[in-house]
Amino acid sequence: KAIEVALKASGEYGKGGAPGFRPCISFDKGVEVAAAALPVEKERQRERARLAIQGLVSAGHLGYGEDWIWLP
Repeated sequence: KAIEVALKASGEYGKGGAPGFRPCISFDKGVEVAAAALPVEKERQRERARLAIQGLVSAGHLGYGEDWIWLP
């Protein structure tokens, strides 16, 4: 949900191979936003957020290219 909110607020479109009408955020921004929303120990938040995003990409729930993510 946090990534979806960040994507909707993004002013970047069509980055990393995404369709030109899809809002995008950098992978690092996605990790930052997701980490802040995860209810895990602070020292593990970035690691878990990175794994969660990679899982969403693998499952086809997020697009990824050239260090950018978007909703497919």
